[in-house]
Amino acid sequence: MPKRDKTRISDIAAIPFRGGAITAIERALIPNGGYSMIQNMRDKHPGKEQRAGTARKHTTVISGTPKIMSLYQFSKGERSERHFFAQADDDDIYEATDAPPTVTSGVFGTAVFTGSANSTPASWGIVDDHLIFSNGIDQHQIYAGTDNYVRKLMKFSDAAAVTDVPTDAYDFTKEVTDGSSSTYVELDSLSTYAAATYECLFIYSPVPINRLYWTFMTGKVNNTVSSTGTLNYWTGSAWADTEEVDGTIITTGKTMSGDGAMTWTHPDVEIPKFMFGVCGYWYQWVTSAALSSDVQVNSLTYGSSFSSIENVWDAVPIYAIEARFFDNSASTYALFATNDIEIDDMVHSAADTEDRVYFNSIDPIIGIYVEVGETPNTTTTTTIGAVKVWTGEGYTSVGTITDGTNGLNNSGWITWARPPYSTTYYPEPTQFQTSRYYSYWYYFCVATATVSTNVRISIETMPYFDIGEVGEIGQCNAVWKDRAIYSFNRHPQYGYVSAKYNPLVLNGNDYGILAAGDGRANKWVWAKRFKNELVVAQEEKGKEGGCITLFEGRADDPATFGKLLLSSKIGGLNAKSVAVVDGVLTSTRTDEIIKDLIFWISHQGVVACDGKNITIISDDIQNYFDPLETECIRRGYDNEHWLEYDSSCNCLRLGLVSGSSATTPNIFPVFDLIDKTWSFDNFAQNFSCMTEVEAASGDIPILQYAGEVTDGYVYRLNTGTNDIHGVIPTTVAIDAYATIELDARALYLYLREMLLRVKGQTIGDITVTPYLNGVAQTALTLSMIVLNAGEEFRRHRMGMNYQDSHISLKFQNATASQALYLLDVGFDLYAKEGH
Repeated sequence: MPKRDKTRISDIAAIPFRGGAITAIERALIPNGGYSMIQNMRDKHPGKEQRAGTARKHTTVISGTPKIMSLYQFSKGERSERHFFAQADDDDIYEATDAPPTVTSGVFGTAVFTGSANSTPASWGIVDDHLIFSNGIDQHQIYAGTDNYVRKLMKFSDAAAVTDVPTDAYDFTKEVTDGSSSTYVELDSLSTYAAATYECLFIYSPVPINRLYWTFMTGKVNNTVSSTGTLNYWTGSAWADTEEVDGTIITTGKTMSGDGAMTWTHPDVEIPKFMFGVCGYWYQWVTSAALSSDVQVNSLTYGSSFSSIENVWDAVPIYAIEARFFDNSASTYALFATNDIEIDDMVHSAADTEDRVYFNSIDPIIGIYVEVGETPNTTTTTTIGAVKVWTGEGYTSVGTITDGTNGLNNSGWITWARPPYSTTYYPEPTQFQTSRYYSYWYYFCVATATVSTNVRISIETMPYFDIGEVGEIGQCNAVWKDRAIYSFNRHPQYGYVSAKYNPLVLNGNDYGILAAGDGRANKWVWAKRFKNELVVAQEEKGKEGGCITLFEGRADDPATFGKLLLSSKIGGLNAKSVAVVDGVLTSTRTDEIIKDLIFWISHQGVVACDGKNITIISDDIQNYFDPLETECIRRGYDNEHWLEYDSSCNCLRLGLVSGSSATTPNIFPVFDLIDKTWSFDNFAQNFSCMTEVEAASGDIPILQYAGEVTDGYVYRLNTGTNDIHGVIPTTVAIDAYATIELDARALYLYLREMLLRVKGQTIGDITVTPYLNGVAQTALTLSMIVLNAGEEFRRHRMGMNYQDSHISLKFQNATASQALYLLDVGFDLYAKEGH
């Protein structure tokens, strides 16, 4: 037999295009038939299709052409309401004028929040239809949108003025919040807030608001009496006019004459108030003249601007820690538990010589509830002389008090104004006498007359909180187990867990603190709800790196949340570099397992986690995370890298700042979640972030949008066949290609023939460029148009006649308004012996 001079490596039968790009190794070492680069293509499992194009969301640039740092859509559940926001590096948040997919004629929208300089990519979360926003430089912000049902509507009517802590009123909340067009509140000729009538409405919201929208029963003639309304807010010591614009004046001079919004500017100082068993933001509405008898309110909703979060009391009174009754005549202190304090024969005398009841609290307070029990004070002329607080230099009066006990004649609240809005004092904690508690100490005394005998009282407190004690800067936030989770600049390794459904309540028995990491004070850079758990990434710093911590929500109680340290080396970069993906295939189609996974960018690579194990999934493109390579992601630009899930293509899309001179994302890897392979996008724009939004109309329910680095535009992704960009719209062709590497372990190759199929197109060619050991040869141009009407594919079989130790073939289309869809390819390939 004659001696064979070549060995066949593959026959001509076509194999589907499938697999990913490998950039971390030399092309000669890529397995035969592997890809050195795939650009602007999406996997079809099998097959590869050119990605869709981009289009501008608006026709005019945002003023100053800022970089878009993050994008987010606030979509509510109870009410149908959406807001699409763009956070720009001019530190403003812009709200889209038109809901996607509508293209706005003009700028993207108007600025709705102005932040401080040097803000970072924001984290966003939604709790009970309230948006939480954190930009790393300002206090955490909360936003209610424009259309939330009020939490309480109370009608007050009494012969006496409302007390400081009222408990009795008509509760009409259900009638204006049930969503029914047939239920309503009959205001019954609501009268003025004046002697003999004292009628008004009280409205409660869990957050500060600047809008109330009133809807009245259809078919009714509403208020016909000439009158004006006044809407008041609580300053901490008194009700003050919001100076609202009354949109319910449909008939001139007549408030409540038709549907409309009352709007106002957020006051500089607005304090939560405890009323009707609830602490929050209360508003009082009064009318200048009695309304008509047939005014029927069908619904009442509120809205707000962005405002800094506060720490609002959870409205659960807390017993004072301990009490000491000072008998001035005997110069003795009697120690009592605060649920049973004996004060009979408490004597009034000259200032600083009276009997006193000392008591202490863990937190500063603005009131106490005194329960007088079965033997109240019977001396009717007794009054509370003063309440004083330790300020560090002595006991100072808290100012004017409101005594709901009528001199200890009945149980009730004794309240006063909240500092620092009272400028005369500020409480300081101390240790009083032999008390082992470092706490806030107060005392009260009586005036006018001595307390009767056998009086025994208990004291509960009304605390207040300063959010600045936790931190002035909000680093990031998350939503988990129906709670807001906040991290601050002070003690940055901690997360603060709000009460359930109460994002502004950071106190009480339903509140907790989470300590992430291994003891280092690295700040939280992102936190994400993951199944029933919370995953937190801390900043990677120094040789030790960062940490990944998983908190387990074993029960619905912050005190029981468990902690699992997943990594003490890998951390995170920023809030836009992480995505949670539900339903990822983790094996082949013959043995499918579906899991929820969380993906993020670290300096170590692209990371995947199932809640127990952490895996680097970027091995094939690890050169972008290798500090010895020139294309490694650039240190010091952690806030620029981004990662987002694209549900339309079931892939992860990334933006990386690559190389020693880049300052914004310039490399855009794509990770296919089914085949677990990498490719790359190359846009006409350099995108700085991406998000998915719910479409307001159209056949596609979820749309993808991205922000640009320099041109001041937001772009829609996955639309059309070209990239449209620039101040003057410019059409740029999508350069889509896949480069296959042919190699036989350094043997000399002979490529005799190629068989190629592409999906048939109505227009366009595919260019096939051979490379011999990296040197480009004459390109082949092959039509993608079907030969006969009704056909689906275009097939080409051709001689190639290329010989070299390594052969590359680039399959490409880079023509505007054309699309490339690679199906399969076959090679008649030999390895020549003796070479």
